[in-house]
Amino acid sequence: MPVYSYKENNNNLHEVVRMDTVYRLSVGFILKSNHRGVLPPLAPIRVNMENRTAIPCLRLRVLAEAEEKVVKVSKGLIPNKGDKLSNGTNTYNVSSVDTSHRDYNVITFTANVTGFKVGDILFEQGNVDNEPKSTANYLNYAPTKAEDGATITAIAKGFEVKEKRLVMPLLKADKETLGGMFIYI
Repeated sequence: MPVYSYKENNNNLHEVVRMDTVYRLSVGFILKSNHRGVLPPLAPIRVNMENRTAIPCLRLRVLAEAEEKVVKVSKGLIPNKGDKLSNGTNTYNVSSVDTSHRDYNVITFTANVTGFKVGDILFEQGNVDNEPKSTANYLNYAPTKAEDGATITAIAKGFEVKEKRLVMPLLKADKETLGGMFIYI
């Protein structure tokens, strides 16, 4: 099984995107996050240019079939108790998250999980059923501890993004809002 952990992969930016095509914005953004964990390079973020803030878009990859209420997911941002996670067709409420494993996190949901398959991308559900709470308009540049007030740098453009190497995967909706700023291989 491939490892999608920031610590394990050391996810060097040059291994995920062609560096000579990366364009960073010259100003930083204040992170507004209600999640814990590490925001890895090329993680999807929603930037508000007016007030210079960025909100991380929670994305987790399912690493193993669900066992009743329990699902193994990739490292990265950690959902909170009560968050609604969806794969686009099924939605479940988070009961708890075990972060004690080196290569993955274990999420326990309030109900038995059906419909989450290996490789599915889970996202935090917004007000509309099975729709993401936010979609990315930029990607994060460097690893950043997810805490309110941290400063992050946004990537506005990058080519040859290796999707399978992303620690926090992108949804189809993210790619649509990112437009032609990124080319994926």
